[in-house]
Order: sequence, then C-alpha cells, then structure tokens
Amino acid sequence: DLSSRHGFKQLHKNFAAAFSRLDQCWNKYQGTYGSKHVMGGIVTVYGRMATDSILRNQLHKSGFLSKVLIAIQDPITRVQGLQTLHTVTHHGGSEIRDDIALKTTPVLVPVLQESLEDDEAAEYCISILSHTFASVFLKDLEIQVPAETLRQLQVSKVIDLTLDRIQRKGLDLDTSELTHGVSLIAAIPLKDQRSFMKNPKALRLMIACLRSPFLGFRCQGMVALYRLHTVDVVDERRDMSPLVMMKAASGNYPRQIKEALTTYGLERCDINIMMYINSTMHDAILQCSRDGDLAKLGKALAQNIMATEYSIPSGNMYLDRVKPRPPFVDWVDGLPYCAKALRAQNDFDTADIIELKYLIMKRNWDVLDRVGKAAIARNPKIPFFYYAMMMKSDKDMIKWAKKGLQCEQIPPYIRWGLHYYAAWRAMDRAFEGLAEVNMDEPGWEEGVAYLRCAYQDLKAYIDGAPPDSKSMLPALNRFILVRMIMDGPALGTDLKEISDILEKQRGAEELHEFFWGTDPPATQVNRTRKHIMDNLAKSTEEWKVFIERTAIMTPGILGAQDDKQDENNQSLEKALDVMQLDGEHIEHKAYGSYMFSGMNDKKIELYRCTRCHNPSAALRKCSRCGNSRYCDAECQKQDWKNHKKVCKSAEISA
Repeated sequence: DLSSRHGFKQLHKNFAAAFSRLDQCWNKYQGTYGSKHVMGGIVTVYGRMATDSILRNQLHKSGFLSKVLIAIQDPITRVQGLQTLHTVTHHGGSEIRDDIALKTTPVLVPVLQESLEDDEAAEYCISILSHTFASVFLKDLEIQVPAETLRQLQVSKVIDLTLDRIQRKGLDLDTSELTHGVSLIAAIPLKDQRSFMKNPKALRLMIACLRSPFLGFRCQGMVALYRLHTVDVVDERRDMSPLVMMKAASGNYPRQIKEALTTYGLERCDINIMMYINSTMHDAILQCSRDGDLAKLGKALAQNIMATEYSIPSGNMYLDRVKPRPPFVDWVDGLPYCAKALRAQNDFDTADIIELKYLIMKRNWDVLDRVGKAAIARNPKIPFFYYAMMMKSDKDMIKWAKKGLQCEQIPPYIRWGLHYYAAWRAMDRAFEGLAEVNMDEPGWEEGVAYLRCAYQDLKAYIDGAPPDSKSMLPALNRFILVRMIMDGPALGTDLKEISDILEKQRGAEELHEFFWGTDPPATQVNRTRKHIMDNLAKSTEEWKVFIERTAIMTPGILGAQDDKQDENNQSLEKALDVMQLDGEHIEHKAYGSYMFSGMNDKKIELYRCTRCHNPSAALRKCSRCGNSRYCDAECQKQDWKNHKKVCKSAEISA
C-alpha cells in the first residue's frame, strides 16, 4: 500500500519480497496480450517506490533500470517510463545518477529527437538529462570526464536538441522545462568546453540569461560562462618586479596614467609608497649590519609591513657584527629571528606582525592559523592580524575581512585588501549558490547576501584604492560582472549606464600595460567579462523570445524579480550582518518534509535527511535530540560538525 507513510515503512521491511513479486509479474506478462499496460503499471509502481531515497537505492541495486528503459522505448509505455526515471534522478545520489547517465542517455537522445513536438516526453527527457548531466559534470571539479564518457553522453547532440526545443517552443515553453534546459546547458562547459563551443548558440543563450528579470537565471548564465573559462587561465596576482620599479622611478608616465596618479595623489599611490619603503628597508638593514640589533630591525620592518604589501623584498643580509651569527642570509629568513628578539623585550604585537608576515610569504597556513588566532585573542585591535588570517583563503575568509574592517586606524593597503578579498570570495559564493537554488529554498538568502557583500566591498575598493593598486584591474572586472548580475535588463546592451566604470577599467588596463609591459592577464574573470561584452547585443537579439519567456515565470522559481528582492531587504541585511560578524556561513534553513501524491492521490509526507535532504520513510533519528534525521550512519557522521552545535548530546550516537 503506497498511499501512506505506513505503507512505505512496511515496504522497507519487505523490499526483497515485494520486488520479487513485481519481477515475477513482469516476466509472466511480458509479450502477452495486454502486457504493455501491465508493464506500464509495474514501472509506475517503481516510480512511486523511488520517491523514497532508500528504496530508490535498493531498486537501483536490484536492476530495475533495464525494465524502465524497455518501457521508455515503447511509445505506449514511454510516459510511465520517463516519469519513473524522472523521479529516480530528481533526488538521486551522484553514484546513481552517474550510472543512470551512461545507461539511459543513448536511449533518451533518440527519444528526445523524435519527441521535439511532444511536450510531455520532451520535458521529461530534458529534465532527466539535466539531473544526470549535473552529476557527471559538476562533481569532483579537479577530475576531467573521460573522452569515452563524453562520447557515450553525446554531449553535442544533447546541446543541439535542447537549444532546438527551447527555441521551438518559445513563449509556450513550460516553466519546469525552461529551468531544466538552462541548467542542463549551464553544467556542460565545466568539463566539456569543446562540445559547448561547437554550438555558438549555447554561448549566446548563457549570455542572454544575463538579460532575464530573474536573478536565478542571471546567475546561472554567469556561472556557465565562468565554467567555460576554467582552462588555461592566468593568475590575477601580480608582483612588483624590478621592471615595474624602474618604470616608476623614471617618472616618465603616459599622460592619462600621470593624470590618474596625480589626481589621486602621487604620495598615496602604491608604487611610490613601495619605492619609499624599499629605501627605508635598506637603511634598516644597513643599521642592523652595524649594531646587530635584531629587535630594532624588527620594529623598522613592522612599520614597513603596515605601510605596503611589498615591504620585504628578497635579498641577502650581511650581519657580521651579530654574535652569534644567525643561520640565515636572505632577509625573509631573518624575520623569525627579529620576532624572537622582540618577544624577548615583551613587544608581542610587533613580534606577531613580523612572524605573520613571514608565514604569509612562506605560505605556511597551519602555523599562521595558530599564531594569528593567538595574536587576535591577545590584542583584537590590530587590523593586520585579521588581514593575515584572511590570506589563508579558507572558508572563514569573509569573516576575518569583515572583523578586520571594524578596527580603527586601518593602514590603507590593509583596508583595500580586506575589501577586495572579501568581495572575491563573496562573489564566487554568490554566483555558485544562486545558480543552484530556488528563491524559496535554503541557501537563497545566503546567496543574495553574498552578492550584496561582493557589490559593497568592490565598490568601496574601486572608489577608494589607488589607481595603481595591484588588484584594481581585477576588482573593476569583477565589479562589472556583479553589476550585470544585480541590474540585469536595467542595463542597456551598450552598458552606457556604467560607462564611468568601463572607462576606469580601460585606464586600469593601460596602467597595467605600461608598468608590467604585458597585455592585461587572461584571468577567468577578465575572459568572462570580455566574452560577455563582445556578444551581449547579438545574444540579446538572438534570444529575445527566451528573455521574454523568463519574464513570465511562476513566483518562487529560480529567484525573485528586483521588486521582490526589495521587499526582503531588511531580512537580507540581517543575514549579511550574521555573515559579517559571526563568520562561518549563514545558517541554512532546514529543508521541509517532502510531499507527494500516493497511489490514490492522497498526499504523503516523508521526512528529509538532515545532511543530503533525500526523503524517506525510514530515516534514523539522532538518538539524543530526536530532531535531526539521517539516511544512515555515514550521513549522520558527516553532518556531525554542524549538528553538534545544536544537539544536546556531547558525542555522536550511532
């Protein structure tokens, strides 16, 4: 009896017997008169069973998929087979989806090709492919999909058919099919840029998403374009090389660059500050070579560290007067000895500044974490401590940046660094998060808060940082993308509304070309920005019907329009405050229970696993608090880090 949760619980106890009876029935009636109706009914029962994630896994292990594929290939039972496969892939784990992708795509592609005018079959095919392709293309980001797998998945053909279906239906395209179709196309470029680029219409569709009134579509398009540019990208970080220093010392700047630097104030520009600090650095080293006072050297270096990021260049120290002679030659390797000398004088703050700078340069993040936390615990008022913790680039990056910005008397380069790196991390989290969830799902509010955080920090950076700041060009590139996401169709295809930002970006490119002597680096952000700007007008025209279709979405699907977001401003500000001050992530709302219709259309409610959100009638409760439910011990173990914060138990219970 699959009309109640009790029936599902009984099925959990007797799954083997129930599956055996269905199997016997299939074998008995296969090939007989009226058998197709029986086979369709059996496949439908499989679909009902598969709404429970644990039963779904058991069905998969039992080999039910071969029967579903037989049903799909027969026009009479096709819809029942597609319905069941859709249910299986809707909440299926990645292992199941991967296997299903390889086994079902060769069947689904010809079915989709002959069903482009059959709304029900086409919608199911695209939905199933969207689920399975996401599993194949979006997991294990560092591992490429084998060429043979790509061949089996017929990626180019799937792209062509999906685009054909979207264009063919136009304004009549069903909302679910529209969202699944976009998700399907957006997943592919991360692992198969070649197939994606074979059809330029796919690229232009993703750019057209940026013109949608709905934030979710805009984020999906942007993420797809990001994914397209993950190969052969250049690191955006730039060092102040001797060539840069020589050009800066010459003072022979092009007119536009000189005007920009002069308007800001030459004495406040990064390169001028660095040249000054470089000379004081040599003076301090020379003095130490005479008196051997490592503590005095440490204090001088700490002042430099607080003034510019490039305060400790590589070079040799000759400390003949220091007894005993320290076991280092390079200036950088001398920093721990300076820190030790300062601690001997109880100057712990300066010592920690010196040591943290050394750990940043050596990229020794484990030790930096320990030293930085101890320094903050002792004196939470020094912004460099938070800057150092932020440089680890871990999950708490935004937390450290926001706490650092609450300090008083923040040195300029530290302030701009805190703003930029907070924006960098928030932007990536926002785009990825908002591309994956609907407005009414957990994670949406967090994604919007991250997006606004990125906007605010990038704006603060480009408005306040010196024009020769090393991150000015990538900050402007990022800000342009964020504005496209936030403003959507409010921006014209010529982007004249942000012409001042575009002009500033071109100036930053000219400055880079002059000082570094190279073209602007082909970073992921820069390539994405350029691709969009070069194709925005053409994409908007080609996919104008699609853009119009996204404007008539059902509320709650793939994100709210701007007026809906305005209604939520207060709650989003609160969420942003939580993220800024408390670190970690904004706490996700719990997923609700899963409702679906039983065999007699009676609504059935299944609880969801707290960790993976899969629904089942046989979840195990946390034995102490009784609130969280899990598929199995593995899900419970992996969720313990989050659950222990609210669980009454001091230890996880199996």
